[in-house]
Amino acid sequence: MNSFTPSTAAPGSRWMRDTVSARTSQSPRDPPKRPSRWPLRTGAQPHTSSTVKRPFLSGGRRLPPSSVTRQEPRGSLKGPDSPSRVSHVTFRQHPCSSRPFHRHNSRISSELQQKPHERSFPPSSASVSYNPAGRGTWEGAGGLKHCTDWRQTTRQGARKSSRKKEGRPMLDTLFRNARVIDGSGNPWFTADVGVSDGRIAAVGYRLNAGAREEVDISGAVLCPGFVDAHTHSDLRLFAYPGEAEKLHQGITTALLGQDGLSVAPLDEANKAPMMRRVSGLLGTYLEEWAWNTMAEYLDALDRARPAVNNAMLAPHGAVRAMALGWDNRPAAPSELDRMKKILAEALQDGACGLSTGLIYPPGMYADRNELVELCRTTGEHGGFFVVHMRNESDHLIDSILEVGGICLEAGCPLHISHLKVAGKKNWGKSAEALQTIEDFRNRGLEVTFDQYPYEAGSTMLDAVIPPRFHTGGTQRLLESLADPDVREDIRRTQAGETDDQWENWVLSCGWDSVLINSVKTDKNRFAEGLRVTELAEATGKDPLDAVCDLLIDEDDAVTMTQFYGCEEDIREIMKSPCMMLCSDAIVGGKPHPRAYGSTARFLGKYARDEKVMTIEEAVMKMTSQTCRRIGLYDRGIIRPGMAADITVFDPDRIIDKGTYQDPCRHPEGIIHVMVNGVFAMKNGALTGERPGRALRRS
Repeated sequence: MNSFTPSTAAPGSRWMRDTVSARTSQSPRDPPKRPSRWPLRTGAQPHTSSTVKRPFLSGGRRLPPSSVTRQEPRGSLKGPDSPSRVSHVTFRQHPCSSRPFHRHNSRISSELQQKPHERSFPPSSASVSYNPAGRGTWEGAGGLKHCTDWRQTTRQGARKSSRKKEGRPMLDTLFRNARVIDGSGNPWFTADVGVSDGRIAAVGYRLNAGAREEVDISGAVLCPGFVDAHTHSDLRLFAYPGEAEKLHQGITTALLGQDGLSVAPLDEANKAPMMRRVSGLLGTYLEEWAWNTMAEYLDALDRARPAVNNAMLAPHGAVRAMALGWDNRPAAPSELDRMKKILAEALQDGACGLSTGLIYPPGMYADRNELVELCRTTGEHGGFFVVHMRNESDHLIDSILEVGGICLEAGCPLHISHLKVAGKKNWGKSAEALQTIEDFRNRGLEVTFDQYPYEAGSTMLDAVIPPRFHTGGTQRLLESLADPDVREDIRRTQAGETDDQWENWVLSCGWDSVLINSVKTDKNRFAEGLRVTELAEATGKDPLDAVCDLLIDEDDAVTMTQFYGCEEDIREIMKSPCMMLCSDAIVGGKPHPRAYGSTARFLGKYARDEKVMTIEEAVMKMTSQTCRRIGLYDRGIIRPGMAADITVFDPDRIIDKGTYQDPCRHPEGIIHVMVNGVFAMKNGALTGERPGRALRRS
């Protein structure tokens, strides 16, 4: 059964045909005599600076004065050349009528009544016309105009406006009969959507416009393109710019540079160490990185012509490596000053904010003072702090308190990566975690977070090795793993017999909860898809020995999936108004299925089937909410003037198909994907177009 219930109001019904036309005077005149049915309040004086004409409803009844547009004459504001001022229109039900106005008119009216500084997105210079069916039409400045005939309703009946008709405008693409979910969280409505020159030109009911291409999507949902708040395609998109796994999910924009481990800015001395460090996370798609600064990397993205848009965070790990290398020690004052300078340049070059991973070297070596100073620099440049916290299991609440306190002191907005509750003994802590976040918000700190809709996560396999063994970089780590005494020390640390406090996946989840995703060489390809306990059995080794040998053989380029969560915590976190969706995709080998199905699982399983939230709320968490967090104010909403990043999906069919053993399967239900006004997917098939671009914070 369709999860969207069509409106019960027929477009041709009588009450929808009743429209209101408010005509205002262009010069001051004496006000009309007020009818006795609306007496003046005690002490009230008649208007003397403007003329108010009350329009008629059908049947000869006048509207009360409070619902009529008033226009002040020129000169009523300060200065002789002040323009005319028109107050906002408020449509109300007539006191003598039982017929309400159409809810669509009320929705548009409330949008227009917002003052510019109160809107979530900048106004698009849109106006509203009302056609005889009572439907509203958005008209963007410079886009579609006069899509419907203007009507005036008088005592004698409706007659056509004397406005001269103009020729039908020509759009690039016109979507007909869409169920529009505009990304704001409001209920869906039926409309046509026109696209021209990479922008949404018009949104309205039965648009009277021509187009080079008309697409009838009756029964399908049209919404803003989905935004992936956390992904790891920083290098993959150069080798696979078609980005099929994103387009098949309806993703049109991705945020890169996550976890403090990325590829720019970076000097020549640290390129080789960083290549080894991120080989498991970002892949080994390029033999050399032909950039150093953030601006050069973003330019390289544009030259690669990816299929989707990409924004970038400045990675803390790269910034720290350039200032003091890979040592496990606090930064000296001069080194901290250099980090702040490098970070400021990256933000000026277009980075959206700062990211760090406090379980990964070298970011894990930062002390509180370093993070406060870097966050202060980020906030001063209008960015935000994205953090993979030190712990998401036994010390989850302490970790939230740590990063919240840092951002509160620095005056920088906080965004927590992939919020979760890990480890069976911690299940149920989601309510406490969310309350801790809300406490910071009540203190004035802007806190948001993202989440992927799965009970398992994925990262590099070397994350099971305690932090102190990572000191000095990847080469030193691999050398130490060959030492039997070091392995024994690691074994005791993983068992909780030392004072080390870290994200201990082995203790919280167990070796049987760790699954090998990808390896670098064919020699160990058999390990992909095996749990560590199965790998140990296949090789005749202890689980830790099997892991250490695999890391050495693969030069640390191994990824894993760890099973840690429960559905109750996932749903509780998902319902928070601060949540937005991410995939945290790491593609290669047998990856986590989230790389192929996060958006479809969110819509199909959790919104439609389990009704954790409405479809409209789910779309908002993947579109406008994420765009607002990143700072992409021209995307994420279906509204004239906004960028034409559009996804069309079947609400009855959309669902993910991948599993942990067979993850590389595209979801069902995504029909069309448009990026910057160009179809990157049409009728479920990729078009080969690559209209994406690098999005720079300005």
